[in-house]
Amino acid sequence: MSTLTTALAASIETLDLPREALRQGMDLVDLLVTTRLANDRSDARHLIRSAKARMNGRVVAHEGVTAGLDDLDTNGLLRLAAGDGTEMLVRAA
Repeated sequence: MSTLTTALAASIETLDLPREALRQGMDLVDLLVTTRLANDRSDARHLIRSAKARMNGRVVAHEGVTAGLDDLDTNGLLRLAAGDGTEMLVRAA
């Protein structure tokens, strides 16, 4: 693991998801709820529509985006963030 990734993993909560879930592609709305970055699907959709959801540092401003294995970095991590700056790392397990 790179130094930056190690530092991030130590300071940001990490959730392990089955690799198969990401292989199939996971809807970002569902992923925001699963990671508790959104309270429910309605809250997740609101975050996305108001351009307050980020995946790997990029703003996601439309529904229908999925997270998959191609979105993982070289260490197998996906970085999510929501409105207030709360972040979560997702690791394919």
